Amino acid sequence: MDMAFSNEELEDLKPKEGWSGQEYFERMPKVHALVKEIISSYLDMSDSELQTVALWCEAANFCKHFGSFPELYINGGKQTGKTRLLNLLQALIPNSIKAVGMSESAMFRKADEVDAMLLDEAEDLASKEKKTIKDLLNVCYKSGAQVYRTEGKSTKYVVGYPVYCAVALANISGLDSVLEDKCITIIMQRSRNTNKTQIPELFDMDPRILAVRAYFGSQIKAVTGEHYEGFRCVGGQALMAKNGLLLYIYNNYSYYSLLITDSIGKNAVEQFTNFVKSSDIHGRDFELWLPLFTQAFLTKTMEETKAISNAKTKTKDEDISQTDTDSNFGLFLWELLTQHGDPTILTKDIKVQYEQQEGKTLWLDSAWIGYFMKRTGLAKKKHTNVGNRYTVNMDKLKDWLSVRNLFSEQKSLADTQKNVKEAQTSSLPPEQQLSWEAIQKHLGNGGLLLGSDFQFAPEQFREPLRGQSRFGVIYQPREGLWQKTKHAIDEGL
Repeated sequence: MDMAFSNEELEDLKPKEGWSGQEYFERMPKVHALVKEIISSYLDMSDSELQTVALWCEAANFCKHFGSFPELYINGGKQTGKTRLLNLLQALIPNSIKAVGMSESAMFRKADEVDAMLLDEAEDLASKEKKTIKDLLNVCYKSGAQVYRTEGKSTKYVVGYPVYCAVALANISGLDSVLEDKCITIIMQRSRNTNKTQIPELFDMDPRILAVRAYFGSQIKAVTGEHYEGFRCVGGQALMAKNGLLLYIYNNYSYYSLLITDSIGKNAVEQFTNFVKSSDIHGRDFELWLPLFTQAFLTKTMEETKAISNAKTKTKDEDISQTDTDSNFGLFLWELLTQHGDPTILTKDIKVQYEQQEGKTLWLDSAWIGYFMKRTGLAKKKHTNVGNRYTVNMDKLKDWLSVRNLFSEQKSLADTQKNVKEAQTSSLPPEQQLSWEAIQKHLGNGGLLLGSDFQFAPEQFREPLRGQSRFGVIYQPREGLWQKTKHAIDEGL
């Protein structure tokens, strides 16, 4: 394992008694390069993921000086290095803990004591059993967040526990959209590079890691903590100015500006302000990225980080669209299997039924359906000579939809019949009006306009109703279909 840093350079990074903020900051670019070298020697990562993880790791030591800190979500399949990355983060962040299966009570009692909490194998966070843990993770990215518990035996009293800290969590199965919105996501890929994968994790013997731990020891926070609070103030002021909202000046802005100027350089405040203004992210994304922007400024990697943040924010927006696709598909699956009364179905039948309702799509194929089933954990798969057969756990699917606020108890049959019957008074020509009695005759007691049975609708129902009813889609009428459908009904089908 080659080291780009000599022993003398590593020794120079270890703090000496009496170091000022300026002496810490002038070494920060070298420390950043060292952290990246360490991570890349143990893990195979893209340059953008490496830069993001390194900045998060360094900034986590100062998270308590920011108003918010992004949670780092590490996602990937088996043997992709998720646990190794968490182990490295624990080694590089002196005041951190790593755990598997940590209880909610242990989490909120430890959060205020540490800079970073690293959670491995954080699976099934959408389950009812882990709801309190998920609720905690949804708030611990924000300074001032607390959870309240009633304690005491003979005399009961309420205790508030601060839960704000840097959090990194790793799993295979994914996160719900609410929690993932508080995260910066890192996707891990399995590596075949034995120069990395076969290196043992003897982190306590790696002189580079020991140098980083020494640099980020307790002394640096005492000397530079105010500077980080200053960057938070200057960054917020810059974002307001960018958006034309400069209605007031934050408290202590002048003090922080002088502090940053004295320790980092004459034009530091102006340069950081311009850096913030040139970014393309806003709202919560800006709030989450500000600690990493600060670290990027101090390590002189601003342009690289700005490009990464813009790309990741764009990907996040696309993921929201993908989440909508997942939600729509999950809702479709619930409707389909509920109608069939059987939770077992072939992949090819899912595809056929979906395309009957939604039309042909480029993205829906056997691979996508298999990937959806695997990452959501909603079904068991069995290989057959006619394709994969899935048995869906309907209770899990119901919970999965409920977490996304998509599940509601079905409308009563009477309400649905009433809505469809009332639609017969539409302004469509008389020859296109089908009587309620004819519809009932065909559909029996249900009396529903299912897409699989009819491909027409009165004018009020020209927009698909998917997501509003478990009974199926009501389609927009297509030219030439009315008379054919009416004839089929008149003939009694």
